[in-house]
Amino acid sequence: MVKRVLFVDDDPNLRKTYCHSLRSSGFEVVEAADGKSAFNSIISRNPDLVVCEVMLPVLNGFDLLQRIRQRPSTAHLPVVIITDLEDEASMAKKLGADAYLVKSKTNPAELVSKITALSDKN
Repeated sequence: MVKRVLFVDDDPNLRKTYCHSLRSSGFEVVEAADGKSAFNSIISRNPDLVVCEVMLPVLNGFDLLQRIRQRPSTAHLPVVIITDLEDEASMAKKLGADAYLVKSKTNPAELVSKITALSDKN
């Protein structure tokens, strides 16, 4: 069951909106603004699921996803990619993303539903 979610996005307003919705739905939320700090949070905070933007400073979302999948201790960690890049879904799946959402077509409630569905699946 997903209890702790790491939400990674460099846009503070978007992070605030989505994280508020996740917290209101009962999730503990850890936030990160770049891929490197997100990876450090994965190691230190042990989230149950990661929601990650692709276009991030320092380490982009796809590179973060690759690092997650390469480590035996995190290879199983569910990862949801949420981005405005509509044409990168096949790359996300190839790298092992569990879901791919387009920000402009996904509201916070839909993200919560996707996380809940993934939680029920695992």
